[in-house]
Amino acid sequence: MIAVKEFFTYDSEVFLSGTEVYETLTVDSILNFDTELRKEGQEDSIIYFKIYYNILCLEKDFDNNKNEIGYLYYLLGYYTGMFYHPANGKDIGLSFLKKALTITNDDTVLKEVLVTITMLEGYP
Repeated sequence: MIAVKEFFTYDSEVFLSGTEVYETLTVDSILNFDTELRKEGQEDSIIYFKIYYNILCLEKDFDNNKNEIGYLYYLLGYYTGMFYHPANGKDIGLSFLKKALTITNDDTVLKEVLVTITMLEGYP
């Protein structure tokens, strides 16, 4: 299993395969690493870019990686909308979450996406 820190390191070229996506990346693992970066005074945008890059890599074989891609869009939407807070973060997060809804057919991920959309839509 690839460690979260190894995946998110700036100079790392680690790419997560389908099963590694689920083993390595969770909401908790991402938020814990975000906290670690902030404590060290480091920029946390690497989280956004690494997840997005992994999506792009998996999209090369879209049909075989649909659920993993949908899961990563969920994580990206959750992180961007709830924690990363770039300009228009809520709208960006909602966009990623809605994209996840159109890609994945994993019931667990779909439920999480819908809950997160509801939370974000409730924010001012």
